[in-house]
Amino acid sequence: RLPGMGEPLSVRFQVTPGVMLKPVGRSGSRRFKKLLQEYGVPSWLRGRIPILYYGEQVAAVAGLFICDGFMTQEAGMGWQWLPAADCGIPQ
Repeated sequence: RLPGMGEPLSVRFQVTPGVMLKPVGRSGSRRFKKLLQEYGVPSWLRGRIPILYYGEQVAAVAGLFICDGFMTQEAGMGWQWLPAADCGIPQ
């Protein structure tokens, strides 16, 4: 979904340590670090993955998942992340 009024959009490269996230389609929340491990993201790459925030909430982690509550069921405008070629980030 697109951000609502009063929900500024930002891209960051880190989360608050210990934050719990729930990707769409998964049961239960997990710590961000654990999710990155489960998705097979090497430790050296973890600080280079863009994280989409709506306000102070993590909405999505580029190329990996959308957080529960931030996916829309409606057709319309959305976001797509395409990494630069040869940057070492999994697609």
